[in-house]
Amino acid sequence: MTVRFLPRTMDNLDTLNGDLLALCVFQDERPLRGLNGLVDWRAKGRVSRFLLSRKFEGSSWESLLASTPSAVAAERLLVFGLGPKKSFSNLAFAEAVGKLLDVVAGIQPESLVMEIPGTVAEEDYFLERLAILAKNLFQKLDIPITLLVEEGLNLRELNAKYELIRDEVERLSRKTAAKKKAPPPLPEGPVFGKPKAGKQEPEKGSGASPSRKGGKR
Repeated sequence: MTVRFLPRTMDNLDTLNGDLLALCVFQDERPLRGLNGLVDWRAKGRVSRFLLSRKFEGSSWESLLASTPSAVAAERLLVFGLGPKKSFSNLAFAEAVGKLLDVVAGIQPESLVMEIPGTVAEEDYFLERLAILAKNLFQKLDIPITLLVEEGLNLRELNAKYELIRDEVERLSRKTAAKKKAPPPLPEGPVFGKPKAGKQEPEKGSGASPSRKGGKR
């Protein structure tokens, strides 16, 4: 799996010949912003029409798969709901990313274009959310992925941070897999226990017979 970062511009959107373009939409954020706004403008308001017609409302984990108009370079469009923006915590982000990538895996695209759901780079939680996304991408997908981010970011620095996070995710994954494959520990003490104390029965064929109480008849 390869992941690359590109500025979120109309020029890049027009030249990305990806298979699946994923948009993550808050239930209470109108008008559409970021990548959602760019795609909606290029698609002549198609995403907005989904919202107005209530075919899609942006509720938590809601999804809609549609074909794209010729003006959009991607072959297919996935619109995914994030629920209310005010309650979109890091915990909600982690759940949303997991659900989103499960849907993407079910579609089985050849490539994916998206932005980091509901997240802007200047927020304090950006790197934490990037780590959550990296872990889920590593576990769920094995396709080329393009992440569109705000203009003006240092892409070299961002790629370096992502690679550090990815390497740590891979290391922890290998460590967990090795633990699962390790043989169980040997039991303590001797393998064979000592014979039980007490009266032992005579060996068969020894000719010995048990004594009888009393004397001769």
